[in-house]
Amino acid sequence: MAMNRNRLVTLSMAVLMTAGSACLAQQADPPPVPIPPPPHGQAQPLVTPPTPGREGERAEADRQVRQQLDRIQQQKDNLTGDRLCVLHLAIGGQFEVAYAQQAQQKSQDATVKKIAQRLIDDHQQANQRLTAVAEKLQVELPTGLPSVKQKELDILGSLDSKDYDQTFLAKNDAMHAADVTALRHESRLAKSSELKEFAVQTLPTLREHWQMIRQSETAMGWSDADAQPAGARIQGVTPQDNPPDAAQKDRPNPITPPQPGPNRSGNK
Repeated sequence: MAMNRNRLVTLSMAVLMTAGSACLAQQADPPPVPIPPPPHGQAQPLVTPPTPGREGERAEADRQVRQQLDRIQQQKDNLTGDRLCVLHLAIGGQFEVAYAQQAQQKSQDATVKKIAQRLIDDHQQANQRLTAVAEKLQVELPTGLPSVKQKELDILGSLDSKDYDQTFLAKNDAMHAADVTALRHESRLAKSSELKEFAVQTLPTLREHWQMIRQSETAMGWSDADAQPAGARIQGVTPQDNPPDAAQKDRPNPITPPQPGPNRSGNK
């Protein structure tokens, strides 16, 4: 029971982080200021009505996330954790595809572009399967990225070329560590058979991504050979969930204490 409570708290916090900032920002917006009429004899200024654009899309995604959270809260059954997990995974999956698409356009490195294309192909397929799971669990997924995730994507896109490539690999390393941990837990803790099946089916691909990303970091000299593998500090990740660290081959063997030599005193 304690494990299930911890799972609900973690999932709730993860989803709320994606929508909470935008909710506060919208509440703080001042009411529109009316435009006074022009002086007598002057033409009425031309006012172009605002178009939804990206800001409108972000606001709509924020509204959809908040609305779905309210629905999950009202549904009193044992699938609350599964529904929160599906919503959290869907937002993360949308972000990972959008980030990889951005990398395809911005990066000048062939390896980064190749990794990005692999992530786009596999995560789009996973997102489609997750949409089917969401329908089974009566979860309506947002049609776009919430504003906090879109803002994060904007900031990442402003990095210069080398910093961008290094950050792309490092961030995907961390995201896939979290993905593997989450799906590993859901493969055991999920109440619905649909979510369990999704977790079991998707885990091998995510592990392949994780290994590919870490090997690329090492090949480019961006991996700290003395650092723990990504996710090693995450509670619940077992050694088999950590991808083989290419840097391990270059590490010296642990120093072993000297073995006692022959007894020179003649004592047995």
